Amino acid sequence: MGEPNQLVVPHELYKQPGKNSSDRREAYRDLFSVNVPRKTVDEIREATNKSWILGSEYFKDMIEDKINRPLNPRARGGDRKSEKFKKKSIESDPIDFIDF
Repeated sequence: MGEPNQLVVPHELYKQPGKNSSDRREAYRDLFSVNVPRKTVDEIREATNKSWILGSEYFKDMIEDKINRPLNPRARGGDRKSEKFKKKSIESDPIDFIDF
């Protein structure tokens, strides 16, 4: 790391932050010296690990409309004994709902 390689040619944009490689390394380190809140890191990790989109609700809705598929994780399970769940189940698929 930090050593020249004949196979790698630095891009002009890479060279801009400093006059030499030492200055550039320092400039790039400074880019990532920001303290990111734990909650933000956790949100990024969860979205990455679960292949979810990350952004505001407005952004998610906009992308969802463009690709015509849901982006948010769907609700799972539920309190199957509650009246609200039973009513919803009957309304959505009356054939599959059996009250034991």
